[in-house]
Amino acid sequence: MPLGNDIVDLQEARTLEKTRDARFLARVFSPAEQTCLREAQDPALTLWLLWSAKESLFKCRKKLEPALVFSHAAFSVSAQALQTMRKAPPTGALHEQADISIQWAWNADYIHCVAFTSQPPISRVSIVGETRGTLNPQEEESVHSQESREVRLLAKQLLRDHHSLLQPEIVRTKEGSRFLPPEAREAGQARPELGISLSHDGRYIAAAVSRLGR
Repeated sequence: MPLGNDIVDLQEARTLEKTRDARFLARVFSPAEQTCLREAQDPALTLWLLWSAKESLFKCRKKLEPALVFSHAAFSVSAQALQTMRKAPPTGALHEQADISIQWAWNADYIHCVAFTSQPPISRVSIVGETRGTLNPQEEESVHSQESREVRLLAKQLLRDHHSLLQPEIVRTKEGSRFLPPEAREAGQARPELGISLSHDGRYIAAAVSRLGR
């Protein structure tokens, strides 16, 4: 099942005061979304709810359309969701294309968003430094940081706990010079019926997994 997820560390310095950054707002948000931010009871929270939705939507849509190019302003949540967000953050919303659902969870420290095309996936948020395990050489090829390594370990744990994989692997193959989205394998064998999404920001990592058709 195509899915995407995004985590935002709300205590990172770069997340603060973005509601006053006119250039950032114009580049990232549609006119309707900018109006929503101005009228929202909690503009800062609403800003990062929208941001995380855009990131998650793109990751989900990219798996359906590999040639898709990301433009933040083009990935807007529905008009109905924006109307709701003026009063209070919603518990879910639909993308304008209506085939991708959005679901958020948040607290004072982070926002986590998942986008999916069927039933909500299994997801988990963890603090960097708390996830243990090892990756094989093929998994390590696309690792670029401690956070990158740990989020793969977190996804592998979800596959063990919820999909009964005994030897799960998270592999990103290369197409030319770029890595493709992560895919699930078990003992070297592809498991295309399992969807995966990885995300990390600041102190947090987040992974989501789902079975096709669930």
